[in-house]
Amino acid sequence: MARRAAGDLDGAFTDFTQALSIDPTFAPAYNSRGNVRLARREWDEAIRDYTRALQHDGRYKEAHCNRAVARLRKGDARGHHR
Repeated sequence: MARRAAGDLDGAFTDFTQALSIDPTFAPAYNSRGNVRLARREWDEAIRDYTRALQHDGRYKEAHCNRAVARLRKGDARGHHR
């Protein structure tokens, strides 16, 4: 999180990916990596990470909201309701 806050997107991405290699069910790491991808404008990849977070924790409200934002930014105005 510190790297993301400092603007080091590559370092943050690496940290979250490493966390997922240790625990591939850790929903917050998918959500945070999705945030990095969102900041990079990697819409499809961000949506994929948010979806993975929700597969591991279906009640993760932040991941639901972030996925909707990614879908809207991608231009999928209807997809944010899914």
